[in-house]
Amino acid sequence: MPCVPWFRMTLNLSWKKIKRLIQPASCAVNAATTPCLFVVTTPPARAGVYPFNEGEIVIKFILVFCLAIMPAISFAEPASEPRISSERAAESLLSAFMSYTDLRISSVQRSLEILAATTEARSREWGKMKDLLSGYQKSDAGLIVWFVRPDGNYYTVDKGLMNVSLADRSYFPGLMADQKITGALVISKSTAQRSAVIAIPVKENGKVIGAIGASVFLDKLAEQINSALDLRKEIAFFALAPNGLTTLHRKTERHFMDPRELGSETLKNAVNEMMSGTSGEVSYEFENATKKTIYRTSPVTQWKFAIVYSAVPLKQTRNHDDSAVLY
Repeated sequence: MPCVPWFRMTLNLSWKKIKRLIQPASCAVNAATTPCLFVVTTPPARAGVYPFNEGEIVIKFILVFCLAIMPAISFAEPASEPRISSERAAESLLSAFMSYTDLRISSVQRSLEILAATTEARSREWGKMKDLLSGYQKSDAGLIVWFVRPDGNYYTVDKGLMNVSLADRSYFPGLMADQKITGALVISKSTAQRSAVIAIPVKENGKVIGAIGASVFLDKLAEQINSALDLRKEIAFFALAPNGLTTLHRKTERHFMDPRELGSETLKNAVNEMMSGTSGEVSYEFENATKKTIYRTSPVTQWKFAIVYSAVPLKQTRNHDDSAVLY
């Protein structure tokens, strides 16, 4: 079973902080027999590649999901094993799923905070900051990086000054009012990809003079999560934004869908219960199956992360469609 790909995170780390970061993903793991592997390196010296301040540490995590899901190995076992997996195993998968995503979002946010504090960004001149932002984008193929002015005009690393504005984005007024943006859902104007926006205000003498942001590609992120978890096809994962839209799903074509609009009254009721709660279990009927799902709320994005761990066809036939268990 493959482990999760490398990704970078920049933090002022103590061992206590490291433990807090990895604990959610390894809560069910016996650390004495299954150690977590990570590597600490110092920032590269070459300017414009990883723009981290002196004293920062670059942590390259191999967040070994196989550690967090060792108790949940039944999800990847042969078909001869029992079809319905346990809630305990699903809890481990849920921890791994949410921790992967939260660490991903947090690492991007921290990198943008460092970029926003640089002299290049505070100059407000695209020519001075372009190489810095380009270096960061090249280090991460799953996003695009941009700088936006207070009037909404913005630049991207790939295309320079865009002929469209971000002023009409719902998150824009808050961003210009000195609010950090974490996980706003958009269809990117520069790539047309479904994305989650992370953005940090750039300030000079206490005044917001622009913002540096990244649009994280959700389809790619979901594919990475699916590869890492290595689930049987009848097991599903998904995440919902506070407004109920799907942010991540094993079936990426369901991104940005509202499951409450898919024709199942019990699914609608289950989603409403998830939206009003912080964690728990719901059940519903959808696509000819009764599903059981556990969920938990992310403290980073406020998304509801969920694992569908049980799906019983309403009509027990040999040739039912296994794909029907998703959602």
